[in-house]
Amino acid sequence: MTSKDNHDNLFAALDRVMRQLRRRSGTQPHHGRAAFRILRILEKSPGITTRELAKTLDVRPASLNEKLAALEQEGLIRRMRNREDRRSFQVELLPGGKDLLESVRAERGVFLATAAAILSEEERSQLTCLAEKLAAGLEQLSGSVQQNGGEDSWK
Repeated sequence: MTSKDNHDNLFAALDRVMRQLRRRSGTQPHHGRAAFRILRILEKSPGITTRELAKTLDVRPASLNEKLAALEQEGLIRRMRNREDRRSFQVELLPGGKDLLESVRAERGVFLATAAAILSEEERSQLTCLAEKLAAGLEQLSGSVQQNGGEDSWK
């Protein structure tokens, strides 16, 4: 097997693992990963403005407003005029959004524990070290660390 084949096999396997984790990560399909990123950020940054939220997510405000409208319609968040700057809006997480986050985290925790049990303790430790080394190297190559709203996207 050539070095190129080894590289292809490595990254194909990593891609398969990540696809499976995203599919089975506990997120309820009708909400999507973007919605949960928004809810997590709102949980950590109560009263964040829509402008700050769009910047954190690295999305256009118009795209964000569509998603916020859907989350608001479901009773997960609330948008209100900023008291200090009436031209902007602040966003807050409602109890329904908090409940949904807790539910997804519990479901995801069960899944991740089951998935981790596929490997032995030693294998998990080795894989963690190798994955951290690869991530750090890739971040160095790209010249930046992806913020993901201040949190790893898989959490």
